[in-house]
Amino acid sequence: MKISLKKILILVGLGVLILGGLYYFYNGNQNKPLHSEVFKVGNGFGYRILDHKRILIQQGSIPAIQGSQVFTSAEDAKKTADLVIDKLLNGEDPRLSVSDIKGLHIDIPSDKIKNE
Repeated sequence: MKISLKKILILVGLGVLILGGLYYFYNGNQNKPLHSEVFKVGNGFGYRILDHKRILIQQGSIPAIQGSQVFTSAEDAKKTADLVIDKLLNGEDPRLSVSDIKGLHIDIPSDKIKNE
């Protein structure tokens, strides 16, 4: 059975469209209404919460902690930003408590924890 050039081009075109759609689905973070970015702060990390490209929250230190204690890892900053986004999407106050921070298992010195 002979396959025509037209059918081959159609199949290749469909494949490209499917792959493009999958790429957009998995990497289209910048088009989500709310998303986060982790950034470097001195010897640690902070995070931003963005609505498309507009910065809603920029946090250069660990919330609910005395002083200016930065996140020691990008992963800790990302976990915290994700919790803030979840709170915003659920219509909750986005401020975090010491309990919220402890629940994320973020390593912080005990002398830096504010009393709740």
